[in-house]
Amino acid sequence: MNGIEQETVEGRTLIRLSGEVDLSWSQQVRDAVLGALARSRRVGVVLSEVSYIDSSGIAAL
Repeated sequence: MNGIEQETVEGRTLIRLSGEVDLSWSQQVRDAVLGALARSRRVGVVLSEVSYIDSSGIAAL
């Protein structure tokens, strides 16, 4: 199952992705990253639970 979780740790926003990042939800990933960047200049994306990422997922990042 695909998921996006966000948390703030020591002034940084961490976005944790899980599942497969592909065309079906890469726009949601992009929106999450852009939203986090609008709130903070310190953003990290954790990909340890991502099992697959296609070119649209890479473009979203």
